[in-house]
Amino acid sequence: MVQFKDGGQMKISIPKIQTIFLYVIKGELIINDEVVQKHHTIEFNDDGETVILIGNTDAMILFGFATPFNEPFVSYGPFVMNTREEIMEAYNDFNNGKFGNENL
Repeated sequence: MVQFKDGGQMKISIPKIQTIFLYVIKGELIINDEVVQKHHTIEFNDDGETVILIGNTDAMILFGFATPFNEPFVSYGPFVMNTREEIMEAYNDFNNGKFGNENL
């Protein structure tokens, strides 16, 4: 999480190959010349490597970036795997006690 005071600024350079996640938790910011209010998620095009953030008020954001996996994923319940078969195997392992013992 990153907190801003009114007028606080931050400039971040991120390689184009990475995906950016930005969620405004509270307050209002100017992000690359666009006003963004609380409870909004921001999507970025891959047309630049610099993100400029300016606090329009006191604000807080959740900010992250990473290289995309570029592989399939399947989620069901608490499990995330690459295939449905792997999900079923995870459930079988869980039901057969192969995930450890919670009564330690």
